[in-house]
Amino acid sequence: PGESLRDFYRRTSLYWQMAAHEHTQHTGK
Repeated sequence: PGESLRDFYRRTSLYWQMAAHEHTQHTGK
């Protein structure tokens, strides 16, 4: 399960980072 959790966390982190970046860009514009 450790590997699964790690993969899930990694994917979630990337997803959040992408969403945050898009949100910031949209707000900046």
